[in-house]
Amino acid sequence: MKRVNLNVVLILIVFVFSSSSINAQIIQDYGIKISLTGSNISVTDKKGISANFAYSDKMLVSPSIGLFVILFKNEYVNVETELMYLRKGARSSSDIIGYTVDDPTIPVTIHVNNEIASQYLQFGVNAQFGGKLIYGIVGPTVNYLTSTDLAYTDNQLTRLVIGYNVGAGVNLIDVVEKNIFVEIKYIGDFTNFYYSAAKWWNKSWMLSFGTHL
Repeated sequence: MKRVNLNVVLILIVFVFSSSSINAQIIQDYGIKISLTGSNISVTDKKGISANFAYSDKMLVSPSIGLFVILFKNEYVNVETELMYLRKGARSSSDIIGYTVDDPTIPVTIHVNNEIASQYLQFGVNAQFGGKLIYGIVGPTVNYLTSTDLAYTDNQLTRLVIGYNVGAGVNLIDVVEKNIFVEIKYIGDFTNFYYSAAKWWNKSWMLSFGTHL
């Protein structure tokens, strides 16, 4: 799959969300989020039973960036849309026995890290509910796969993955006297993104720092 240039993606995001006509008609508020995403992969067989997967022992931690728009806002609930560019996958590490060129008779232990990753554009619609300081987050997501490290055929890969996110946020305006907030969300999939002899699912945690522009 052709890799999407990150700069082009960000330019498109800014263009969509900075349109003056859109701002004037429907946007109540907007801003930017910078995040850290920790992801892993869950694998199940055809009967839905968990299967062994060599990369599932460690999380893949990657930066993410995106923009959000508040479409509806009152004292009880906000309706937020967000578009994030993020990386999902998994990581593994192992120790193998090798030999050096200087002394090929003495074995040495070599620590090896491996990872697989997929890049997504994730569009979400979230309901934010609760108080002004602490609020809950829940909503669906649509993930478009832009590139992946996985070897695949066309019938193995799902480019559009439907999922959900749920979490909580804290507004820090009373603490730092700036319009900054922190959110933590769990991002899961309703549909799997890859078929082989088994079904592959992404599961991620996202820690976001955001500000209203």
